[in-house]
Amino acid sequence: PARSTAPDPRRLRLEDLLADDSLHFIMAVFRREVVDRVHGFDPRFLTNEEYEMWLRAGLAGFTFARNPEPLGWYTCRSGSLSSSEVRMLEGALRVLAHTRPALAAGSPERAILDRSAARYEAVLAAARVRDSLSRRDTSAAGKHLAALHAQRGGWLLGLAAWLPSAAVVAYRIR
Repeated sequence: PARSTAPDPRRLRLEDLLADDSLHFIMAVFRREVVDRVHGFDPRFLTNEEYEMWLRAGLAGFTFARNPEPLGWYTCRSGSLSSSEVRMLEGALRVLAHTRPALAAGSPERAILDRSAARYEAVLAAARVRDSLSRRDTSAAGKHLAALHAQRGGWLLGLAAWLPSAAVVAYRIR
């Protein structure tokens, strides 16, 4: 975990990993048997490669245990692949899209995956707004604010989408 958690004696399964993205973490330790069986990281994934490997391990029938105390530090440098919230959310959605065909249609796991993908899409829409506002890109901000307004509604989002330059100024002041 990224921070201390309550002890959890459960064995985590694929459906747990799909439902709760706080259960997997990039500084995980896997038994050699797991890595060998799932063939390690998939080089097609430059971000979220560990999430993709976790899901393949879950698909292979492995279960997981959590250590309640952090055993390391993780630093995210400005400009690194994982420093972009938008890139990481897009990567998680790519992983879920890649995993989806491996789950049986109508299965509980696929339903959980679909709910998680919808949640990621909603968070991504807001992250794209924040990113464009922080870069002061009024054109992109207007587009992303309009998309977020279509998803969530609300008069304030509608106004911000209509006047993205004012939204950029307001974001900077905030």
